[in-house]
Amino acid sequence: MAKGGKANILAVAYSDLNGNGKFDGNKELIADVVDTNHDKTVSAGDTVNFGTYPLHVDGTGGRGTFTDATETITGGVLLGPNYVEAETVAGTVKDTFFWSEPSLDGFERFYASKYDSDTTQQYTVDFKDSTSGEQESVLADLGAPGAPDTQVYEQIDHPGDQLFINVDFFFT
Repeated sequence: MAKGGKANILAVAYSDLNGNGKFDGNKELIADVVDTNHDKTVSAGDTVNFGTYPLHVDGTGGRGTFTDATETITGGVLLGPNYVEAETVAGTVKDTFFWSEPSLDGFERFYASKYDSDTTQQYTVDFKDSTSGEQESVLADLGAPGAPDTQVYEQIDHPGDQLFINVDFFFT
């Protein structure tokens, strides 16, 4: 668990554009959780903020933009030492968010899914850097949480820790 995050940020997925291993600002933000209710843990009432996202696992080729800036967590919170899961629910639509550090399952990952129980449609974003030899992936469906503006689907073998996705936690 990283220490010393930006004020009120509890979890962050970001691209390490300058290679220093730190979240430096909004330019590289993929998605974070802000402690909106000031209880020092991820909980209902906190805010998920979206930024931009990589279009390729090697960090080249530009970035897509999430066109919906925020969502408010309504529940479904699960916390572990190396993962965070939370939900927002509005009517028949449920958005699920998941951040994980490599020690959980060999992946550094931000995953979000939007599911509508009326239409059974599901849309996802999935940014995954494998530290265990599996494929890295950059996936963004139009209609996913945060409303990505560019659809992308890329899975490749790219050995080593990649800078396109890093995840840090700032809660205890």
